[in-house]
Amino acid sequence: ASKVYLGGFTGFSFAYFSGYGLNGLWMFLALLGLIPVLFISCLSLASPLYLRLASGSDELQGKGLTKRATQNRAMSPNESQFHKEFLLFWKDETITPNYVGVFLALPLILSLVSKIFGAMDVNSRGEGMVQVASLLILLLIALSDNGLIARIYSEEGAAFKLNRTYPLKDSSIIGSKLLLPGLFGVLSIFASVISMAFIRKSAMESTFLMGSGVVFIYLGHLLFSAGVDFSNPKETFGETSFLANNENRSIILALATSVLAAVLYYYYLQDAILWLHDVDSSAAFKVLLLGILYFSANVVLYLRKIKYVYKQGESL
Repeated sequence: ASKVYLGGFTGFSFAYFSGYGLNGLWMFLALLGLIPVLFISCLSLASPLYLRLASGSDELQGKGLTKRATQNRAMSPNESQFHKEFLLFWKDETITPNYVGVFLALPLILSLVSKIFGAMDVNSRGEGMVQVASLLILLLIALSDNGLIARIYSEEGAAFKLNRTYPLKDSSIIGSKLLLPGLFGVLSIFASVISMAFIRKSAMESTFLMGSGVVFIYLGHLLFSAGVDFSNPKETFGETSFLANNENRSIILALATSVLAAVLYYYYLQDAILWLHDVDSSAAFKVLLLGILYFSANVVLYLRKIKYVYKQGESL
């Protein structure tokens, strides 16, 4: 009997499907049949959501619901502000798809990189280089994505000035726009380092410490990128050249921060002085301290920029 063998990747020791004669053919046909089934399933799930988002608030309202059950509930100023930013972020068509898409793909990318590195036969020094390369890739992707945050306020144009009439603290008004992007980034980074730990069979202690350090570096750069946008007084919000200039500053700092952190992490792995019980944990702990310092410096700078913006008022 003829053998049906389609696909395969020996580096991962699996084949998509294989068999002899009719068995392999039936498996191939079953895979083809799943494509329209999954396509129709996706349409059936996405269509109601699309109609609900695209229609008015009362067009899809159930007939059995009373007016009292569907009327708007009064919100506190803080709750209203965060709810507004959630809706703006969720329905944004320029920043949100790109920003969220990168962080959804980040764990998959790092898993693939870890799998490739895992196939290499390296000594202890090479293992350290693999860890440094993984950290560099993680930081480059996560921090470069913050270039989109460097225009998140400018996208509102003159509407951003209306926020100054809200009965809230200045930091709450500006910081509310960063809550969801920061949450996506933190979850994606932890998912990435955990997947790398399982694939590389690394210790969870050093993995958690390094992941926490990366999170602090990411959040610090997030605040810097936001501050570059809302505090730049040289151009009018919404101009193309101004937006590109902001993104360039954010990406340049992302590159410099990633390379510097990777270089320091390499030297931490070579340091004979142990702060914890082994070299990997000690190096990861130093990355955590580095991240805390980086985050703290950017928090101070961020708060000073907010104070400057609201002190300048309409003259900004």
